Amino acid sequence: MADILPELAAFFDDIRLNRPDADHDTANSIPNPRPHEGACGSSRGTINMPPVIAHNAKFDTSFLQQSVAASNWCLVWDKEAPSTCTHSMFRALFQKQGADLTGACRACSIDTTGREEGHDALQDAQLCAKLFIHLARLWKSAYTTSVSV
Repeated sequence: MADILPELAAFFDDIRLNRPDADHDTANSIPNPRPHEGACGSSRGTINMPPVIAHNAKFDTSFLQQSVAASNWCLVWDKEAPSTCTHSMFRALFQKQGADLTGACRACSIDTTGREEGHDALQDAQLCAKLFIHLARLWKSAYTTSVSV
């Protein structure tokens, strides 16, 4: 993993630099880093993470944190939205349904064809993205009220 971390850090920094809403330092056109909890100390490098969406975000972010730390790198999570958990979102909306990724997708009419054949991280990420979009739309209609003018 250590060999990809510098490239990943540069990629995320490039994304942040090119965001239309980035808070840029006018002296050198590099975004001002957002304040974060804790310091990276003597790590080899820092990865400023964008918000993460995962089906079991607590597990995935913990795994990522430990893997990166094992390579003596430091992760700095997005202060405003470090992670969003589709498992928690699904549980909040569908309290009596099974909440594993396949079950949640099926309950939301998202095609999971091929998932039974074995673990596929790319397919899981795609399913999680589809599930997030679906749940976000449901969340919006379930937890917001329309105001008549």
